[in-house]
Amino acid sequence: MSKKKTLFLAQVAVLSALITIMTFVPQIGYIQYGMLSIVIVHIPVIIGACTLGPLAGTILGGVWGVTCLLRAVWVPSVETAIFVNPLISVLPRIIVGLVAGWVFIGIRKLNRSRDGLGVYLITAICATLTNTVLVIGAIVLLGAPLAQMGQMLTTIISVALLLNCSVEIVSAAVLTTTIAPPLKRAISRTTVT
Repeated sequence: MSKKKTLFLAQVAVLSALITIMTFVPQIGYIQYGMLSIVIVHIPVIIGACTLGPLAGTILGGVWGVTCLLRAVWVPSVETAIFVNPLISVLPRIIVGLVAGWVFIGIRKLNRSRDGLGVYLITAICATLTNTVLVIGAIVLLGAPLAQMGQMLTTIISVALLLNCSVEIVSAAVLTTTIAPPLKRAISRTTVT
């Protein structure tokens, strides 16, 4: 295996470890309030996609999805009934990483900017919205228990999820634009022969 591939795997492994820690250490990646939680575990996925590319974003999205599924099994909550389905917990997260990587590349080409903060900002917003739309869409399409709880409860939870999305977008935008540009510069300066 080449040194470049080894470095890539090491970088993905570090971000994967961060995702795992954020998932299983309480109140870090899933900030619980009441019956719901605000998710910020998507931020390492977005940062990885921006700094290492779509393949890394897809792998990191997969790690996030699998840890989300395991969390649903090991840490029972209202969300457990929803996220034990891999089509809700894993598949959307893989797509989030892929979308983040390709949006970053696409916006960068359109903008012809190497390190403009706008590229990172748009990527963070698109990736976060992708997660929200895909998860809520999967819940509705697959008839998860949330959809069967009654119209009133479904409406209340949907509004809460949309409020969560706002907080998740702001946190992703702030942290991605703060962390990803210097990290990308540091990674690009790392030369491996």
